[in-house]
Amino acid sequence: MYLPLAYVNRYSLLTDLYCDEEHFNCTPEELIEMISDDNWGTEFYSGVNRDRYMGLYNMFEKSFFPMHEASACLAVAGFTDIWKRNKIVYEPDYEFSQALLKTNKLRVYPDMIKHIPFNTFYLDFSKNALFEYEGFFVQVKAYDTGAIRISSLPAEKNYSNIPTINFNGEHEVQSTAYIDSFFIKSEMLNVENNISYFDYDLNRDFVETSDSFKTQWFIGGVSNFRLFLLQFLMYLSSKEPDINESPDTVNTYKPSTIIKNKYSEIRKWDVGVRYGEKIRLLKRSRILEAGEIENNSQNPKRPHLRRAHWERYHIGKGRCEIISKWKEPVFINGDASDIITNIQIVTDKETICSSGEDKIKEYLKSKNIEFCFQHYIKKIRKRYDFSLEWRQQMVFIEFDGEQHFKVINRWKGKKGYLDRRKADSEKNIYCWENKIPLLRIRFDQAYMIPDMIYDFLNNTEKYYSKLNTYLTNEEYYSICEKVKK
Repeated sequence: MYLPLAYVNRYSLLTDLYCDEEHFNCTPEELIEMISDDNWGTEFYSGVNRDRYMGLYNMFEKSFFPMHEASACLAVAGFTDIWKRNKIVYEPDYEFSQALLKTNKLRVYPDMIKHIPFNTFYLDFSKNALFEYEGFFVQVKAYDTGAIRISSLPAEKNYSNIPTINFNGEHEVQSTAYIDSFFIKSEMLNVENNISYFDYDLNRDFVETSDSFKTQWFIGGVSNFRLFLLQFLMYLSSKEPDINESPDTVNTYKPSTIIKNKYSEIRKWDVGVRYGEKIRLLKRSRILEAGEIENNSQNPKRPHLRRAHWERYHIGKGRCEIISKWKEPVFINGDASDIITNIQIVTDKETICSSGEDKIKEYLKSKNIEFCFQHYIKKIRKRYDFSLEWRQQMVFIEFDGEQHFKVINRWKGKKGYLDRRKADSEKNIYCWENKIPLLRIRFDQAYMIPDMIYDFLNNTEKYYSKLNTYLTNEEYYSICEKVKK
């Protein structure tokens, strides 16, 4: 059985045990929140469910180690129950992962991390030797205060890092690993041109986990994993990431409103495969080139790879917008055709709608689906990006660029932003009142356009009130900038 799914099946009893009224009487999300608190395992804990926490703390006679044993149980109970609701998996390519981890001078922009498509997912390292575990459950939580919590739990085939319980609720096996959580807080940030950021220093930042986890689970240490995770989260929110649905699930995925914990409910995404394949070709080419150079009396420079690095540019009026580019390793002194195209990571810069609209057009044309572009509705004097007649019913599709969620000078600034928000609201209401299915695709979901349209056309009844395939209406608009009218 696929490992994260096996975790769900194996530890569902833990979720039921710790979330029931007798124990913590809380949601799985609150379990993760509790054990991520800086003061877990001490009398100074002040997080959610403090009364229940103190009951457990006193039951264990205020002992540090039993509390950490319990934290491992709560971690797997919380993560598996949250993950099973969407069953999203990312599988990063090994060469891509190495390049991402070795990238110099990481500057982190928290607003980028807030825009990732899914806040809970599983990182599959079963074919990637970068870290010693088979994979990691990951959750990203953004708070109203502006802080961000990033939590992860390692997974391995023999489950030896997680304690088991018998039917009497007693622990049978001692745990060897715990949840790792770290926070990006406002006091960590610098501000430049009204843009918040911090420069990650591997030797200084996040050396220990918030729950006092001391051992080094990962090859290279906890900090190396956190560095990779931050890079990966930023990559997920980039403009055009190399992310494609895995052949493993593209033909098996069959969504269901009832959770059955089957492989057919899993969505797996390959990350960096295009880049990884190119780097493997370059390495083979380098070996061949090196052999030719040794036999060449002119002794030209050897071909080599220049390391990946970050570049940043301030743009816009007042230089108050930023572009951050991840410059991929480049093959130097090799064949010109071997140079790898750069992938751009963009933050606080407007995304041009047409790029997403073009992808929608390409998909509809590939499926021979007729559509109308910029469909005008006279009653509300508004245009929808796409309309199509599907199963004898009119349906609409909208692609919302970044200018629909924040003030951008080149898109008429504050007035343009408020006008777009008002227009979007009017279009939503029109569809709801007239029972017209409407799919909205956010700019950070562009790489999922084919799958979202597929779900939309096969489950149109869900979209009478629901706007997005993966996000609730509230979550969809949660990234909107708050401005005074």
